Amino acid sequence: MDARRNWQDLPDAEGRFGPYGGRFVAETLMPLVLDLERAYRAAQADPAFAATMADFWTHYVGRPSPLYFAE
Repeated sequence: MDARRNWQDLPDAEGRFGPYGGRFVAETLMPLVLDLERAYRAAQADPAFAATMADFWTHYVGRPSPLYFAE
């Protein structure tokens, strides 16, 4: 095993995490998962989607939560 592999290299084009890893989904759900994958890949190519995601990463992700410790 090559310990120098970066997690960003995974999964590969086939959805596998190394020589043994993959995805486990019940066969009855696979058509839905594949539809979702196609829709996500199409959205990734859309500049408006990319701009929306960049805005979320910049202004929303990592902000403090509205939850607080109640004493």
